[in-house]
Amino acid sequence: MLAIRQKSKTTFSLINYTKSELVASFNTPDGTATYPLATGVVTLVREFDRREGSIFKLSMSLDSQDSQASHVISLKRRINRKRKWAALKTDSSWRIYQLKLSRRHIRIFIFPMRPLPSWMKDLPDSVLLSNLCLPGTHETMALYGWPFSQCQDLTLSDQLRHGIRMIDIRIVLVDGELRAYHGLQPERATFTSILEEVCSYLESEDGKSETVIMSIMEEASFMPSSPLFSTLVRDAIMNPPSKKSMWFLENRVPTLGEVRSKIILFSRFGGTGEGWEGGTNGVGIHPTRWPNNQREGFEWDLEKTRVRTQDWYGIPSFLNIPEKFAVAVEMLLPCPAPNGKDDLSITFMSAARVPFALPSTVACGFGWSALNLGVEGVNSRVGRWLLEQLGGDDDQDIASDGLQQTIKPLENKPGCSQVTLVKSMSNLEKLAIVDDDSRKEPRLRGWVLMDFLLNPYELGVVPLLIECNWRGRVDGEEGWRS
Repeated sequence: MLAIRQKSKTTFSLINYTKSELVASFNTPDGTATYPLATGVVTLVREFDRREGSIFKLSMSLDSQDSQASHVISLKRRINRKRKWAALKTDSSWRIYQLKLSRRHIRIFIFPMRPLPSWMKDLPDSVLLSNLCLPGTHETMALYGWPFSQCQDLTLSDQLRHGIRMIDIRIVLVDGELRAYHGLQPERATFTSILEEVCSYLESEDGKSETVIMSIMEEASFMPSSPLFSTLVRDAIMNPPSKKSMWFLENRVPTLGEVRSKIILFSRFGGTGEGWEGGTNGVGIHPTRWPNNQREGFEWDLEKTRVRTQDWYGIPSFLNIPEKFAVAVEMLLPCPAPNGKDDLSITFMSAARVPFALPSTVACGFGWSALNLGVEGVNSRVGRWLLEQLGGDDDQDIASDGLQQTIKPLENKPGCSQVTLVKSMSNLEKLAIVDDDSRKEPRLRGWVLMDFLLNPYELGVVPLLIECNWRGRVDGEEGWRS
């Protein structure tokens, strides 16, 4: 019997989330085909015959009218089997991602290259922080104690310049001084040095447009609790290198304009607020409850805001990573609060339990994912999920037989850019363009705390979380002003 192998085709779709006019240039067996792409969100779908010309990568030239620069990015057809997405390194004005939707369909995302050290400067003052997507780190100072205690691989200053806007500070009183600890592991930093780093950043040129939420908690799980803890924290933030004017100490969610170049205190200590001006109304955002290790999460009230919180950290083993990931990202989806209240979600992507769920195992996974051997970590799963959400519901393969029927000129109407269709250079190519009105952008909001923020791809998911702040926006809603 003679087996005849059918031609295998790969579909590339491109989503442009930038405001620049782009030109995509694709290598084909018959030469190069060039397509101008209009401003806004458009999808370019092409199919290539795998046997003709042995095409294994795609070259794309991006020309920006603003910078009058041209960049060439190589887009690999083969993506990590386990992760199914990739962040491409580029020196251009855009961030480029690939997402494998199926065996024959790869989606390419083009986002603006937002400046991580000062990304909040382009957000309106009127937006509430509960309506933002803020990347944060769990156990921010846990740089030591591998493999049981270490949770981060960047210093505090580097985290802030990498876009982190919520930090989790765990300190304990040792020999009359507040010091950073993770369990029994000393993290070689004092509370004073932590304040110095944060204040120095917020007083810098990059930091003056930003804000930092500082969650403070007494690390008393293995160390004795001190009755002086709350008083010592108050004294530290009121005196150099800190100063009272740099702190937002009200027990409510502020607008961004109220707290630029300020630290927002998030107090997981203090009880009734004794010793603080205003009691619990003067000790910053002050949770009324924080159940330990609750898988399904919990809620608490903060003035006019309903706060949904997920901090399930004690997963039984690495086999529960998919479950941990699912409950963590669910918190980022819209969930209207009753009685007209605002909604705030706080979600921890971190978890750990010795010996089968170490912090690095949960965050980064292990094994040889390129060979489909091992376990994918939470961070990589979150990156893929964010791309799937930002890509919308248009994730199915496009059949080549029906593709020609989708090709049609776009109407000139408000909010829809005109797209020029260029005749393909090969009969193996198919082209379809979807205008920006056909894609509904998601609203992903919340404060997200994670471990090992550079994993994966030495870039992590921080840029994707930051990009969510510009997606799903409507003037007049969520305090947004364009």
